[in-house]
Amino acid sequence: MQRNSEGVDWAIAGPRLFWLSPIFSALVVWIAIGTGQAAEWSLPSSGLTALVILGLMRLLRCRLCMDALLRRDFAAAWAAVLRTPEYRADGYKLPIGENVIGRRWCINIAQSGNILVGATTGYGKSNLLRCLVKRAIESSEIDTVTLIDLKMGVEFSEFASEVKVSHFASTPSEAFAALFAAKVHAEARLKTLPDAGLREWVGPLRIIVIDEVAGLARDRACSALFEWLVNQGRAAGYRIIAATQQPSVDVLPSLIRQGFDTRIALHTATDDHARTILGSLPDHARFDTKRLRKGRAVALYLGKFYLVSISATA
Repeated sequence: MQRNSEGVDWAIAGPRLFWLSPIFSALVVWIAIGTGQAAEWSLPSSGLTALVILGLMRLLRCRLCMDALLRRDFAAAWAAVLRTPEYRADGYKLPIGENVIGRRWCINIAQSGNILVGATTGYGKSNLLRCLVKRAIESSEIDTVTLIDLKMGVEFSEFASEVKVSHFASTPSEAFAALFAAKVHAEARLKTLPDAGLREWVGPLRIIVIDEVAGLARDRACSALFEWLVNQGRAAGYRIIAATQQPSVDVLPSLIRQGFDTRIALHTATDDHARTILGSLPDHARFDTKRLRKGRAVALYLGKFYLVSISATA
């Protein structure tokens, strides 16, 4: 396997074979039609044409498609074409998916500040968080990752044994211990900055990922630690990635929301929920979070809005 400049595994060894992508894409469709697979999908001709074009763009960027093709599993190959591939972390850049033209879309965690994620249940919030955790663990510029999973640990359990995961909390009491340890460490770092003539910590960052924020909000002690880390932790080299399915002002008061520079909203039920997550609503209809399908998100990053397709994590 070779790896291209954007960190995606080549499906076929050898960059010269990349130019055969249209041929392979057409072959997939031709065989599928010949074997009756296309008929089973019940796709109108215009829809099939659109998916063929998408296949031309993505086939060799998704090794899952080629693996399925070699097994003659055409339905799986088709599904793989439609998925947004995963990209590897590159220093501070954490890729989470693709933009509207199919290019890798990254969050530079050194520049992004804290990240707030919100969505309606079932629209890909947990997948996005797992993607961010994977990329953070891969990154050479991230020292440790603290995982607070207040859904009984089911969302992040696969990462519990990773070397970079310094704390794994699944209950409010464990969350308090993890947040308290982070606060003590952050305070110690902050005390060293004046003597070094620095305003912010220089070096590998520490990441805290929290799902679900509403669970912290119900615990006064945890909520106080969370608020302190959101508003004071950045200077100490901490980044908070917090997610909620309950984007209300009770769960996310303004004092906490203002500490999140980067906002990501997947599908939301109301404009009020979208406004709570994003801070303001973009004018263009394509950024209407009520119309987003599963796996699509509107991101406010470095002062601009982006439409992103989130990488599918198996």
